Amino acid sequence: MPPPRSILFSALLLCPLVCPAADPAQQIASFSAFKNINIPDLLNGSILAERGFSPNFDRGINIQTCYVVRKPVNQTVGLLATWNPSEHKELNIYSARTFASGDEPKFEELHLDPSIDPVRRLLEDTRKSVSDSPSFQYSGADPDLLRKVIRPEAAENAEPDSDEFRKLAEKFWSGLLQNRYDAFRSGGITALPPYHVEDQSIPIHGELIALVSQAPAVQARFKNLLNEAVFQPASKAPAPPASYYWQVLNSKKKASCCLGAIYTKQDSGKWQVADYQLYSSHSYLTMITLFELWPLKAGSEDCTLVWRGDFVSAPAFSSLRGVEQMAAAALMIKSIKNNIRLFQVDATHSSAIALSGKIASIQP
Repeated sequence: MPPPRSILFSALLLCPLVCPAADPAQQIASFSAFKNINIPDLLNGSILAERGFSPNFDRGINIQTCYVVRKPVNQTVGLLATWNPSEHKELNIYSARTFASGDEPKFEELHLDPSIDPVRRLLEDTRKSVSDSPSFQYSGADPDLLRKVIRPEAAENAEPDSDEFRKLAEKFWSGLLQNRYDAFRSGGITALPPYHVEDQSIPIHGELIALVSQAPAVQARFKNLLNEAVFQPASKAPAPPASYYWQVLNSKKKASCCLGAIYTKQDSGKWQVADYQLYSSHSYLTMITLFELWPLKAGSEDCTLVWRGDFVSAPAFSSLRGVEQMAAAALMIKSIKNNIRLFQVDATHSSAIALSGKIASIQP
Protein backbone atom coordinates (compact mmCIF):
# COMPACT_ATOMS: atom_id res chain seq x y z
CA MET A 1 0.00 0.00 0.00
CA PRO A 2 4.38 7.57 -0.78
CA PRO A 3 6.41 5.96 2.12
CA PRO A 4 5.84 7.29 5.64
CA ARG A 5 7.98 10.12 6.86
CA SER A 6 11.56 9.04 7.53
CA ILE A 7 13.26 8.81 10.89
CA LEU A 8 16.69 10.20 10.10
CA PHE A 9 17.77 11.75 13.38
CA SER A 10 21.15 10.37 14.37
CA ALA A 11 20.37 10.88 18.04
CA LEU A 12 17.57 8.34 17.80
CA LEU A 13 19.89 5.83 16.20
CA LEU A 14 22.33 6.16 19.06
CA CYS A 15 19.82 5.62 21.86
CA PRO A 16 17.36 2.75 22.50
CA LEU A 17 15.17 3.38 19.50
CA VAL A 18 12.56 0.72 19.93
CA CYS A 19 10.85 -0.93 22.84
CA PRO A 20 10.49 -3.85 22.75
CA ALA A 21 12.47 -4.53 19.56
CA ALA A 22 14.26 -7.81 20.30
CA ASP A 23 11.29 -9.87 21.42
CA PRO A 24 9.00 -9.22 18.42
CA ALA A 25 11.91 -9.66 16.00
CA GLN A 26 12.76 -13.00 17.59
CA GLN A 27 9.13 -14.07 17.46
CA ILE A 28 8.90 -13.21 13.76
CA ALA A 29 12.09 -15.17 13.09
CA SER A 30 10.58 -18.20 14.81
CA PHE A 31 7.71 -18.67 12.35
CA SER A 32 8.42 -16.60 9.24
CA ALA A 33 10.84 -16.20 6.35
CA PHE A 34 12.55 -13.25 8.06
CA LYS A 35 15.47 -14.25 10.28
CA ASN A 36 17.07 -10.81 10.59
CA ILE A 37 14.94 -7.70 10.97
CA ASN A 38 16.44 -4.21 11.07
CA ILE A 39 13.88 -2.16 12.99
CA PRO A 40 15.44 1.26 12.15
CA ASP A 41 15.19 0.40 8.43
CA LEU A 42 11.53 -0.44 8.83
CA LEU A 43 10.93 2.81 10.70
CA ASN A 44 12.57 4.62 7.78
CA GLY A 45 9.94 3.14 5.44
CA SER A 46 11.51 -0.12 4.25
CA ILE A 47 9.21 -3.07 3.59
CA LEU A 48 10.70 -6.55 3.83
CA ALA A 49 9.27 -9.04 1.35
CA GLU A 50 9.97 -12.71 0.69
CA ARG A 51 8.27 -15.37 -1.38
CA GLY A 52 7.23 -18.49 0.44
CA PHE A 53 7.00 -21.94 -1.14
CA SER A 54 4.08 -24.28 -1.78
CA PRO A 55 5.81 -27.60 -2.50
CA ASN A 56 2.66 -29.72 -2.26
CA PHE A 57 0.07 -27.32 -3.64
CA ASP A 58 0.77 -26.09 -7.16
CA ARG A 59 -2.19 -23.68 -7.23
CA GLY A 60 -0.79 -21.74 -4.28
CA ILE A 61 1.67 -18.87 -3.90
CA ASN A 62 2.45 -17.10 -0.63
CA ILE A 63 4.25 -13.85 0.04
CA GLN A 64 5.45 -12.60 3.42
CA THR A 65 6.07 -8.96 4.29
CA CYS A 66 7.17 -7.01 7.36
CA TYR A 67 6.77 -3.28 7.93
CA VAL A 68 5.95 -0.52 10.42
CA VAL A 69 2.76 1.51 10.77
CA ARG A 70 3.08 4.81 12.61
CA LYS A 71 0.04 4.31 14.80
CA PRO A 72 -0.51 2.43 18.09
CA VAL A 73 -1.43 -1.23 17.80
CA ASN A 74 -5.12 -0.94 18.65
CA GLN A 75 -5.61 1.81 16.07
CA THR A 76 -3.70 -0.16 13.43
CA VAL A 77 -5.93 -3.20 14.03
CA GLY A 78 -9.00 -1.00 13.67
CA LEU A 79 -7.68 0.46 10.43
CA LEU A 80 -6.94 -3.00 9.00
CA ALA A 81 -10.54 -3.99 9.69
CA THR A 82 -12.16 -0.83 8.32
CA TRP A 83 -9.77 0.53 5.66
CA ASN A 84 -11.40 1.26 2.31
CA PRO A 85 -8.74 0.98 -0.42
CA SER A 86 -11.19 2.02 -3.15
CA GLU A 87 -10.34 5.67 -2.39
CA HIS A 88 -7.02 5.03 -4.16
CA LYS A 89 -7.77 5.07 -7.89
CA GLU A 90 -4.44 3.43 -8.73
CA LEU A 91 -5.66 0.19 -7.09
CA ASN A 92 -8.40 -0.10 -9.73
CA ILE A 93 -11.24 -0.86 -7.33
CA TYR A 94 -14.34 0.34 -9.12
CA SER A 95 -17.12 -0.28 -6.61
CA ALA A 96 -16.78 -1.31 -2.96
CA ARG A 97 -18.20 -1.33 0.53
CA THR A 98 -16.68 -2.24 3.92
CA PHE A 99 -19.23 -2.82 6.67
CA ALA A 100 -19.25 -4.01 10.26
CA SER A 101 -20.84 -7.30 11.21
CA GLY A 102 -24.53 -6.61 11.76
CA ASP A 103 -24.65 -3.65 9.35
CA GLU A 104 -26.45 -3.81 6.03
CA PRO A 105 -24.19 -5.12 3.23
CA LYS A 106 -26.01 -2.97 0.63
CA PHE A 107 -25.10 -5.23 -2.28
CA GLU A 108 -27.64 -3.30 -4.32
CA GLU A 109 -25.12 -0.44 -4.42
CA LEU A 110 -22.75 -2.57 -6.53
CA HIS A 111 -22.13 -0.56 -9.71
CA LEU A 112 -20.73 -1.69 -13.05
CA ASP A 113 -19.51 1.23 -15.18
CA PRO A 114 -19.25 0.07 -18.84
CA SER A 115 -16.97 3.00 -19.71
CA ILE A 116 -14.20 1.18 -17.79
CA ASP A 117 -12.65 -1.49 -20.02
CA PRO A 118 -12.27 -4.26 -17.38
CA VAL A 119 -15.87 -3.70 -16.25
CA ARG A 120 -17.12 -3.85 -19.84
CA ARG A 121 -15.34 -7.21 -20.23
CA LEU A 122 -17.17 -8.48 -17.14
CA LEU A 123 -20.47 -7.28 -18.62
CA GLU A 124 -19.68 -9.04 -21.91
CA ASP A 125 -18.83 -12.26 -20.07
CA THR A 126 -22.02 -12.01 -18.05
CA ARG A 127 -24.10 -11.69 -21.23
CA LYS A 128 -22.37 -14.62 -22.97
CA SER A 129 -22.74 -16.80 -19.87
CA VAL A 130 -26.54 -16.61 -20.08
CA SER A 131 -26.55 -18.95 -23.09
CA ASP A 132 -23.16 -20.66 -22.74
CA SER A 133 -21.29 -22.26 -19.86
CA PRO A 134 -20.39 -19.48 -17.42
CA SER A 135 -16.96 -18.00 -17.99
CA PHE A 136 -16.85 -16.76 -14.41
CA GLN A 137 -16.22 -18.92 -11.34
CA TYR A 138 -19.52 -20.42 -10.36
CA SER A 139 -21.23 -22.96 -8.16
CA GLY A 140 -24.25 -25.18 -8.74
CA ALA A 141 -27.09 -22.66 -8.45
CA ASP A 142 -25.35 -19.66 -10.02
CA PRO A 143 -26.28 -20.38 -13.68
CA ASP A 144 -29.95 -20.73 -12.68
CA LEU A 145 -29.79 -17.41 -10.84
CA LEU A 146 -28.18 -15.79 -13.88
CA ARG A 147 -30.91 -17.02 -16.26
CA LYS A 148 -33.61 -16.06 -13.80
CA VAL A 149 -32.34 -12.49 -13.59
CA ILE A 150 -31.33 -12.18 -17.28
CA ARG A 151 -33.62 -14.12 -19.59
CA PRO A 152 -31.83 -15.73 -22.58
CA GLU A 153 -34.00 -13.83 -25.06
CA ALA A 154 -33.13 -10.55 -23.31
CA ALA A 155 -29.40 -11.31 -23.42
CA GLU A 156 -29.27 -12.47 -27.03
CA ASN A 157 -29.40 -9.04 -28.63
CA ALA A 158 -28.44 -6.94 -25.61
CA GLU A 159 -25.61 -4.44 -25.75
CA PRO A 160 -23.40 -4.98 -22.68
CA ASP A 161 -22.96 -1.25 -22.16
CA SER A 162 -26.66 -0.39 -22.34
CA ASP A 163 -28.30 0.90 -19.17
CA GLU A 164 -30.91 -1.86 -19.34
CA PHE A 165 -28.40 -4.70 -19.47
CA ARG A 166 -26.07 -3.05 -16.94
CA LYS A 167 -28.88 -2.92 -14.38
CA LEU A 168 -29.69 -6.60 -14.96
CA ALA A 169 -26.00 -7.54 -14.58
CA GLU A 170 -25.74 -5.51 -11.36
CA LYS A 171 -28.84 -7.29 -10.04
CA PHE A 172 -27.30 -10.68 -10.81
CA TRP A 173 -23.91 -9.99 -9.25
CA SER A 174 -25.40 -8.36 -6.14
CA GLY A 175 -27.70 -11.39 -5.80
CA LEU A 176 -24.80 -13.85 -6.13
CA LEU A 177 -22.81 -12.05 -3.43
CA GLN A 178 -25.91 -11.88 -1.22
CA ASN A 179 -26.31 -15.65 -1.52
CA ARG A 180 -22.68 -16.25 -0.49
CA TYR A 181 -23.05 -13.82 2.40
CA ASP A 182 -26.21 -15.51 3.66
CA ALA A 183 -24.67 -18.99 3.37
CA PHE A 184 -21.56 -17.95 5.29
CA ARG A 185 -23.50 -16.26 8.08
CA SER A 186 -25.68 -19.33 8.59
CA GLY A 187 -23.09 -22.08 8.34
CA GLY A 188 -19.59 -20.69 8.05
CA ILE A 189 -16.99 -21.39 5.39
CA THR A 190 -18.09 -25.02 4.92
CA ALA A 191 -21.59 -23.81 3.92
CA LEU A 192 -20.24 -21.98 0.88
CA PRO A 193 -20.94 -23.91 -2.33
CA PRO A 194 -17.85 -25.29 -4.09
CA TYR A 195 -16.58 -23.89 -7.37
CA HIS A 196 -16.99 -25.88 -10.57
CA VAL A 197 -13.63 -25.64 -12.34
CA GLU A 198 -13.49 -27.75 -15.49
CA ASP A 199 -14.29 -31.24 -14.18
CA GLN A 200 -13.41 -30.48 -10.56
CA SER A 201 -15.45 -29.45 -7.54
CA ILE A 202 -13.29 -27.17 -5.38
CA PRO A 203 -14.52 -26.15 -1.91
CA ILE A 204 -13.26 -22.82 -0.57
CA HIS A 205 -12.70 -24.44 2.83
CA GLY A 206 -10.33 -26.99 1.30
CA GLU A 207 -8.41 -24.36 -0.63
CA LEU A 208 -7.79 -22.29 2.49
CA ILE A 209 -6.60 -25.35 4.42
CA ALA A 210 -4.26 -26.30 1.56
CA LEU A 211 -2.87 -22.77 1.38
CA VAL A 212 -1.95 -22.30 5.03
CA SER A 213 -0.71 -25.87 5.45
CA GLN A 214 2.16 -25.01 3.10
CA ALA A 215 3.61 -22.88 5.93
CA PRO A 216 3.38 -25.13 9.03
CA ALA A 217 5.06 -22.63 11.37
CA VAL A 218 2.63 -19.89 10.32
CA GLN A 219 -0.30 -22.26 10.65
CA ALA A 220 0.78 -23.17 14.17
CA ARG A 221 1.30 -19.51 15.10
CA PHE A 222 -2.23 -18.61 13.99
CA LYS A 223 -3.87 -21.85 15.10
CA ASN A 224 -6.36 -20.30 17.54
CA LEU A 225 -7.47 -17.56 15.19
CA LEU A 226 -7.73 -19.93 12.21
CA ASN A 227 -9.77 -22.47 14.18
CA GLU A 228 -12.17 -19.85 15.51
CA ALA A 229 -12.49 -17.59 12.47
CA VAL A 230 -11.85 -19.73 9.41
CA PHE A 231 -11.96 -23.49 9.98
CA GLN A 232 -15.21 -23.81 11.89
CA PRO A 233 -16.89 -27.21 12.17
CA ALA A 234 -19.31 -28.01 9.35
CA SER A 235 -22.65 -26.18 9.47
CA LYS A 236 -21.68 -24.17 12.54
CA ALA A 237 -22.46 -20.46 12.36
CA PRO A 238 -19.17 -18.54 12.54
CA ALA A 239 -18.26 -16.01 15.17
CA PRO A 240 -19.10 -12.49 13.93
CA PRO A 241 -16.14 -10.98 12.05
CA ALA A 242 -14.82 -7.51 12.71
CA SER A 243 -16.04 -6.54 9.26
CA TYR A 244 -17.05 -7.73 5.81
CA TYR A 245 -16.30 -6.19 2.44
CA TRP A 246 -17.33 -6.57 -1.18
CA GLN A 247 -15.48 -5.15 -4.15
CA VAL A 248 -15.50 -4.91 -7.94
CA LEU A 249 -11.84 -4.69 -8.90
CA ASN A 250 -9.47 -5.18 -11.81
CA SER A 251 -8.01 -8.68 -12.03
CA LYS A 252 -5.97 -9.46 -15.13
CA LYS A 253 -7.70 -6.72 -17.16
CA LYS A 254 -11.17 -7.99 -16.26
CA ALA A 255 -13.34 -6.80 -13.40
CA SER A 256 -13.86 -9.35 -10.66
CA CYS A 257 -16.60 -9.35 -8.01
CA CYS A 258 -15.44 -10.56 -4.60
CA LEU A 259 -16.65 -10.92 -1.02
CA GLY A 260 -14.48 -11.18 2.10
CA ALA A 261 -14.48 -11.27 5.90
CA ILE A 262 -11.95 -9.82 8.38
CA TYR A 263 -11.42 -11.22 11.87
CA THR A 264 -9.32 -9.80 14.70
CA LYS A 265 -8.15 -11.52 17.85
CA GLN A 266 -6.31 -10.32 20.93
CA ASP A 267 -4.54 -13.16 22.69
CA SER A 268 -1.69 -13.16 25.24
CA GLY A 269 -0.88 -9.51 24.64
CA LYS A 270 -0.67 -9.78 20.86
CA TRP A 271 -3.08 -8.90 18.06
CA GLN A 272 -3.73 -11.10 15.04
CA VAL A 273 -5.92 -10.43 11.99
CA ALA A 274 -7.25 -12.77 9.29
CA ASP A 275 -8.69 -11.37 6.05
CA TYR A 276 -10.03 -14.03 3.71
CA GLN A 277 -12.23 -14.21 0.65
CA LEU A 278 -15.52 -16.06 0.50
CA TYR A 279 -15.97 -15.63 -3.24
CA SER A 280 -14.11 -14.31 -6.28
CA SER A 281 -15.59 -14.31 -9.77
CA HIS A 282 -12.35 -14.36 -11.78
CA SER A 283 -8.61 -15.00 -11.73
CA TYR A 284 -8.03 -16.54 -8.28
CA LEU A 285 -10.14 -19.01 -6.29
CA THR A 286 -9.56 -17.58 -2.84
CA MET A 287 -6.94 -15.89 -0.70
CA ILE A 288 -6.18 -15.36 2.96
CA THR A 289 -4.02 -12.62 4.45
CA LEU A 290 -2.76 -13.06 8.01
CA PHE A 291 -1.33 -10.27 10.16
CA GLU A 292 0.39 -10.22 13.54
CA LEU A 293 1.04 -6.88 15.23
CA TRP A 294 3.34 -5.76 18.06
CA PRO A 295 3.65 -2.40 19.85
CA LEU A 296 6.77 -0.44 18.97
CA LYS A 297 8.29 2.75 20.38
CA ALA A 298 10.18 5.24 18.22
CA GLY A 299 11.25 7.80 20.80
CA SER A 300 7.93 8.91 22.31
CA GLU A 301 5.89 7.82 19.30
CA ASP A 302 3.73 4.70 19.52
CA CYS A 303 4.06 2.60 16.38
CA THR A 304 3.18 -0.91 15.26
CA LEU A 305 5.42 -3.64 13.85
CA VAL A 306 3.45 -5.78 11.37
CA TRP A 307 4.12 -9.20 9.91
CA ARG A 308 1.83 -10.03 6.97
CA GLY A 309 1.41 -13.27 5.04
CA ASP A 310 -0.58 -13.42 1.78
CA PHE A 311 -1.69 -16.86 0.58
CA VAL A 312 -3.38 -17.01 -2.84
CA SER A 313 -4.88 -19.92 -4.78
CA ALA A 314 -5.34 -19.55 -8.54
CA PRO A 315 -5.70 -22.20 -11.28
CA ALA A 316 -3.19 -20.32 -13.46
CA PHE A 317 -0.41 -20.86 -10.91
CA SER A 318 -0.43 -24.65 -11.48
CA SER A 319 1.00 -24.24 -14.99
CA LEU A 320 3.85 -21.95 -13.93
CA ARG A 321 7.38 -23.24 -13.60
CA GLY A 322 10.80 -21.73 -12.92
CA VAL A 323 11.16 -18.21 -14.28
CA GLU A 324 7.41 -17.84 -14.85
CA GLN A 325 6.69 -18.70 -11.22
CA MET A 326 9.34 -16.24 -10.04
CA ALA A 327 7.84 -13.53 -12.26
CA ALA A 328 4.35 -14.15 -10.83
CA ALA A 329 5.72 -13.89 -7.30
CA ALA A 330 7.59 -10.67 -8.17
CA LEU A 331 4.38 -9.12 -9.50
CA MET A 332 2.55 -10.12 -6.33
CA ILE A 333 5.29 -8.58 -4.17
CA LYS A 334 5.10 -5.33 -6.14
CA SER A 335 1.32 -5.20 -5.76
CA ILE A 336 1.38 -6.01 -2.03
CA LYS A 337 4.09 -3.41 -1.33
CA ASN A 338 2.06 -0.76 -3.15
CA ASN A 339 -0.97 -1.70 -1.08
CA ILE A 340 1.05 -1.50 2.15
CA ARG A 341 2.49 1.92 1.30
CA LEU A 342 -0.94 3.35 0.65
CA PHE A 343 -2.18 1.89 3.92
CA GLN A 344 0.79 3.39 5.80
CA VAL A 345 0.03 6.84 4.41
CA ASP A 346 -3.66 6.57 5.24
CA ALA A 347 -2.84 5.36 8.75
CA THR A 348 -0.48 8.28 9.32
CA HIS A 349 -3.19 10.78 8.41
CA SER A 350 -6.14 9.03 10.02
CA SER A 351 -7.81 10.07 13.22
CA ALA A 352 -7.76 7.70 16.17
CA ILE A 353 -10.05 4.68 15.99
CA ALA A 354 -11.51 3.29 19.19
CA LEU A 355 -12.07 -0.44 18.86
CA SER A 356 -14.94 -0.62 21.30
CA GLY A 357 -18.16 -0.13 19.40
CA LYS A 358 -16.34 -0.03 16.07
CA ILE A 359 -15.21 -3.59 15.38
CA ALA A 360 -15.68 -6.94 16.98
CA SER A 361 -12.81 -9.02 18.30
CA ILE A 362 -12.56 -12.71 19.11
CA GLN A 363 -11.46 -12.83 22.71
CA PRO A 364 -9.16 -15.52 24.14
